[in-house]
Amino acid sequence: MKEAHSSQGPRLAIVFWETYLGCAPSLINAARALDENGYAVDILIRSDSDRFAPPPNFGPNIRIIRVDGGDGATAPRGKSHVDRDGTAGQHSRIPACIRRRIGRALSWCRDRMGKLRPASLFARSRFARRAAEIARRNNYFCLIGVDTHGLIAAHHIGEEIHTSVIYWSLEITFDTDFADRQALKRPSVVNRIIGPLISSWVRHCLRWKQREKECHRKSLALVIQDRERAEVLCRENQVENGPVLLVPNSPRGFPSTATGASFLHDRLNLSECDRIILHAGSVCEGMRSHHLAQAAASWPDSWKLVFHSHTELTRHDEFPLSLSQMGNGRVVLSDTPVDYDDLDELYQSAHVGVVIYDNSLGPNFQLLAGASGKLAHSLRCGIPVVSVGNPAIGRVLSRWKCGIDVLSPSHVEAAIHTISSNYETFCRNALLCYREAYEFDRHFAPVLKLIETRAAAHSYSEPG
Repeated sequence: MKEAHSSQGPRLAIVFWETYLGCAPSLINAARALDENGYAVDILIRSDSDRFAPPPNFGPNIRIIRVDGGDGATAPRGKSHVDRDGTAGQHSRIPACIRRRIGRALSWCRDRMGKLRPASLFARSRFARRAAEIARRNNYFCLIGVDTHGLIAAHHIGEEIHTSVIYWSLEITFDTDFADRQALKRPSVVNRIIGPLISSWVRHCLRWKQREKECHRKSLALVIQDRERAEVLCRENQVENGPVLLVPNSPRGFPSTATGASFLHDRLNLSECDRIILHAGSVCEGMRSHHLAQAAASWPDSWKLVFHSHTELTRHDEFPLSLSQMGNGRVVLSDTPVDYDDLDELYQSAHVGVVIYDNSLGPNFQLLAGASGKLAHSLRCGIPVVSVGNPAIGRVLSRWKCGIDVLSPSHVEAAIHTISSNYETFCRNALLCYREAYEFDRHFAPVLKLIETRAAAHSYSEPG
């Protein structure tokens, strides 16, 4: 790792606890925009486990510093059991709906039990301490703390080196997200066994949430994707008058040409006559993937629902395998992530993009007008969008006439027919919507101005 940037410009740090930097357009583009404006950027990040698409290539003035050396990393989630012979196990006698419920329950338990391991419980504090050690060796004039744990770590650093912090929110959490206590009131043998462990996890999460609220109030500003999310998060964190800067989770600029019109066709050996209906991102219950695959089973033969994942999929794993089976030949898995800078080609090969989330998971999955990267990237490439049961996204699609929001996956087919009947108009409106409402640089300008002010104040306060 290089010890110094080639640039002599002011240096700041982005503190990011999560490992999906390669799938975070706003952070990628913030780092690049800061670099282009003369700043040196360190991205302090936890070591990943190769679960997500890797970060793109950055210039010499942007360093990715793996803070923790991999300590406390957990195994990739979302992978179901695979037998030695490559099959998905002998579950054929158990109805699929019951298997999915069992799988969700086991995943829920594994996730929470994993976070109770000492290595996990102390990983966040260790991350903050090691990030502070790095900060003491650098002259950061500003810190950007991303989400709860990045924000808390950034304030821990800032208190040591007397540096201000900007809070950048990608995901929003609420006290009610950890309200497992009601479930524990139901008498059962299982709850008596695991109840104390879950209660410990709840208390641990609530302490971190309380710390997030305190750090939010002390931050220079909140950077968040849209007004709805800002209002909800500020109300949750009891911050009434803090500065708010709106930056959607979106790409920069525009694709030069439609060079990727056959990208997925070539990659997946599809006929050029096939119309690709693209669902990009996570392939899981949280994206209602089963419901969408079931609906696709009755689509026209020439339509192919392509699930493109930003993590590695194993075609023999039970969950993706079940999607292919229930799709009646119309579901195709794109199981290898592509580099961030190749996403234009991927989206350009689609006829329509589908944006679907499980609204029952709360506001973080409901208020997505500015937070859905797949929505912004589809619009950037002039691809109309069908969203399912998401009023926030539906308002965008309705205002710009660049797509249709429907109530359920069973209505997606009719929406695609409507879009196809006036396709060129929908495509033009998609580009217009992106240019006016999502293009990154025009929204990032106020953040640059704030950072410029901090850099000037930092330079003025330095001796000599």
